[in-house]
Amino acid sequence: MTIDRLSLPPLKAVRMFEAAARYLSFVRAAEELFVTPNAVGQQVRQLESHLGQKLFTRRGGALALTKAGDAYAREVRPALHQISRATGVLMSTQRTLTIWAPPTLASRWLLPRLGIFHAMRGDIDIRVCAEIAEPDPARLDIDLVIEHSENPGTPGALTLFEEEVYPVCSPALLARLPQPLTAQALRSMTLLHTSLHDFWETWLQAEGVDTGGMRRTPFFNQAMLALDAAAAGQGVALACDALIARELREGRLVPPFGRRLRTGWAYRLAAPQGRLSAQELQAMRDVLLSTPSG
Repeated sequence: MTIDRLSLPPLKAVRMFEAAARYLSFVRAAEELFVTPNAVGQQVRQLESHLGQKLFTRRGGALALTKAGDAYAREVRPALHQISRATGVLMSTQRTLTIWAPPTLASRWLLPRLGIFHAMRGDIDIRVCAEIAEPDPARLDIDLVIEHSENPGTPGALTLFEEEVYPVCSPALLARLPQPLTAQALRSMTLLHTSLHDFWETWLQAEGVDTGGMRRTPFFNQAMLALDAAAAGQGVALACDALIARELREGRLVPPFGRRLRTGWAYRLAAPQGRLSAQELQAMRDVLLSTPSG
C-alpha cells in the first residue's frame, strides 16, 4: 500500500499532541518530553495548521479536546506505540547512546563509570562528547546531556549532585604552610582560578578573608588544568568531591581547610528534545550514580 506523503503530519508534532491529549495539559506533556510548554503549544498549533482543524479548546480555563482532537488522539496513539515497538525491535541488538559532558567531569567522573555502565547495559554502546561550548543536540545527535547549571536547571533534568567546593593542594605544599593554618595564609599563596565559574572570592569572604589586592591569576579555561596544577604543587585550587575522588584516595591532593561552599550550581542529567523517556532517564541516572570500581 502506497503512503500518501502529503497527508503525513510532522511526527514530532504528533508526539507532542498525543502527550498533551493524554494529560490534557501542555505543562505535563512538556515535563514528559523534556521541552517547554511553549514548545508543546507551538507544535500543536503546527499540527492544527497541517490538519486544518482545531484539536484543543479551553473550557473554564482547562484544556479540553475538540471532537476532532479526541478522534485523532484515538487513532494516532496506537500508531505511535507501533512505531515505538518497531523501532525497539530494530535497535534491540545494539544501540548507540551519545552523552555530552563538560570536559573535566567527563574525564574525572564519567569515564570511571563507563565500565559499570557496560556491565549493566551491555546492549548499549556509549559515545562521549566532551566540549567546553554549550552542546548543540541537533548537530551532534546528542541523547543525554550532563549539564552544569545554576538551580533549578533545565525542566525535566534530574540532579546528579549539588556542587560543593573547597580548597585542595598537594601534600608537599601543605607541609610548607605555617601552622596552625588559617585561611588568612591564602592571601600570600598562589590561588589557581578557572575562567568559568570561579568561586574563590566567595569562599574567601565566607572565611572572613579580605580579598583586596590579592592576585587573580593564573586562570585556566578548564577545571582539570587547575587541578593538575594543584597536584603538581603549583598552588591551591577549588574542587568538588566528584572531580578529585581519585586524587584524594591516592593522596595526591588534600583539603587543608574544612569549609565547603555550596555554590548554588549542580550537575544534572537531561535528555534534550525528549530523546529518552522519563523512565529511561531515571534508569540512566541510577546507573551513573552507581559506585565505580577501582
